[in-house]
Amino acid sequence: MSKQISRGAILALALAASSACYAATITIQLQAYPNEAVADGRSSIAITLFVRNSDGSNVPDGTQIVLNSTLGNFRETIVRTTSGVARSILVSGNITGTARITAATLQNQSNPSILEVEFVSDRSKLSSSNDFLELSSTGSLEYTFAKKIATASATDKGVKFQIRDRLLQADDLQYLYDAQVVRARQATFKVGTKDIRFSDIYLDLRTLKGYGVTEIDNVAIDRVRYSSGLFIFEHMNPLTDQYELAKSTKRTAVVAISKTGISIPTESVRSDIFDFVPIRKGIVPTTEAEVKSEKEDDFETIRITAKRMTVVSRKEIQFQRATFYIGESKIFSQQLFRLDAQGMQGKFPTEQYLSFNNNQFGMNIPYYLSLERNQAQNLRFSTGQTFGRGYGANRGVFFDYEQSWNRSNGDGKFTYSGIGRDDFNLGLRQFTKLDDNTTASFAIDSPQAKSLISSAAISRYQPGLQTSLSGSILRSLNGTNTINRQDYFLVMEKDPIKMGKLPWNLYYGLNATYSKSATTTGSGFGARLRFISKPFITDQSGGTINAGLTFAQFAGSNVATPFASTATLNYSKPFGQKFNMMLTYDYARDGITEQAFGLHRVSGQFFFDDQKFSGSMFASQSLGQDRLSLFADSSYRIANLWRVGYQYTLNRYSGSNFVDYNVVLGYRIGTDRPEFGLLYSQQTKRVGLVLLGISR
Repeated sequence: MSKQISRGAILALALAASSACYAATITIQLQAYPNEAVADGRSSIAITLFVRNSDGSNVPDGTQIVLNSTLGNFRETIVRTTSGVARSILVSGNITGTARITAATLQNQSNPSILEVEFVSDRSKLSSSNDFLELSSTGSLEYTFAKKIATASATDKGVKFQIRDRLLQADDLQYLYDAQVVRARQATFKVGTKDIRFSDIYLDLRTLKGYGVTEIDNVAIDRVRYSSGLFIFEHMNPLTDQYELAKSTKRTAVVAISKTGISIPTESVRSDIFDFVPIRKGIVPTTEAEVKSEKEDDFETIRITAKRMTVVSRKEIQFQRATFYIGESKIFSQQLFRLDAQGMQGKFPTEQYLSFNNNQFGMNIPYYLSLERNQAQNLRFSTGQTFGRGYGANRGVFFDYEQSWNRSNGDGKFTYSGIGRDDFNLGLRQFTKLDDNTTASFAIDSPQAKSLISSAAISRYQPGLQTSLSGSILRSLNGTNTINRQDYFLVMEKDPIKMGKLPWNLYYGLNATYSKSATTTGSGFGARLRFISKPFITDQSGGTINAGLTFAQFAGSNVATPFASTATLNYSKPFGQKFNMMLTYDYARDGITEQAFGLHRVSGQFFFDDQKFSGSMFASQSLGQDRLSLFADSSYRIANLWRVGYQYTLNRYSGSNFVDYNVVLGYRIGTDRPEFGLLYSQQTKRVGLVLLGISR
């Protein structure tokens, strides 16, 4: 008898028991383009909001949305929708890290939606659309979902692993996604200008350095003598006890691999560095006794086999001729299959297609017309999608067309959302590297072809000077000019100057702005100074302080404030392996942020994780303004197969509150841990059924 619970039986039970109860709420879908930027105080990310009622229809024009970010500042903290779409520009601050963006309606009619974007220290750390890995095999190729490991085998070096412009061919190969490491046996790899054979090879893909076992020339020299103007190298023959001319022979040795060649390593090499990670396939233990007697990490129950696998910018994994397995059971096959490597963290792999949340059945099914590393086209059917915290779903039904492309100098995407609907949207995104020192990007949306919402930015680096020009335009296409608006921003800034022995860098430059709406026109220009601290380590356990100050002086018409100043102080600290926290203080007197959040704001993020209990909390409190956000999530495993989860959400702004909490009792139905649960929601005041993701 199979040890696994039938997924079909569970789904049938869920559908039979469901009695949907929908809360009249608003859902907010957030999109960022690009999704990362340099923390230089100039670079920007366009945040687009798609705001709909719970039945999928657009909210009324002018619906106000409040935006907040833990890093950087929005040019508009309160935006209004046009045909269900709104946009604001997030300008990077002085602190690197992950920015958590929160969006909610001004009247708190929605569960807050959250999106994360990344701010990096310099341009070299930005993801490249040209970064890719491609693995194919004439024999077998298998990807294990929990450990994120691809293993391939074939005869006559039928396994091919493409690393940008480098090719590794082998009989056996294993690729570790998280560690970015590849191991292979009986392999050939081009090092420098030579193709070298290795019986074993280990490569760190981030540096293309590693170790290998190969044959090298070996010349034993016991004596050097000088004769007739020549140096003669000789070797002692132990059989004749006579010196002979030294000859080159071959010997097997461990060598260090670099981009330019191989060498004898000067450091010691671990004896297990070439060992493959063991993968055990099979049926998962599901009863309490079986779970206790088996070591769960030994099992890999969720697997994808394919003929070819491509990792694009470490954001997505594409499979050609994929077959999906749970245990030893074949679930489905698909000619083209795409796995969101980032968004699927902690989820069951089929959740990107099918979900069941609080008695609401959801579908998000793409049909790929083409799927290649440098381009993809697909049609998408979706309904019952969940946005924001909580388990509420949007009941709208959507049919979309999507096309994306990757080139060596940039990437982009075109979307036609809501085909056949009156409230459709056309979207176009493009990022382009014009040359080694210049980049440009734009994001354009046209909801219902009634308006044009666009933003663009161009950045240019010259020795000693960095220039950024950005702008946004909102224009009506049906003759109504009351919503028309355009804004432009120019920043020119010198390279950082070290401030002697002080742990600060100084930046100075010029600013200029221009804005025009249906009723007003304004422009301004001025200068600014930025002081950025170097990371200050407070203790041996890793406590770190980062700080940034910005001062700007403006002159002109309709300037929000003549003198603006902002400051950020960030403290992060790990407490062993189980607990870490990050505390942030923000000060803003810029005429925009202070109106929504006050002059001062404090926030904290806390994470705890051990074998039975895990939890996280985010809190942000404005000082001087009635603005508070508190998000808490916790999970406690009461038995090996059972756990209790709790989620709490509080969002308060100007006397308006949104409070929601959910309690879930989850039962784990497999070692790679999809869960089936009962959920109580404060919003619906009822008990619902939910097919959860993967829990520990």
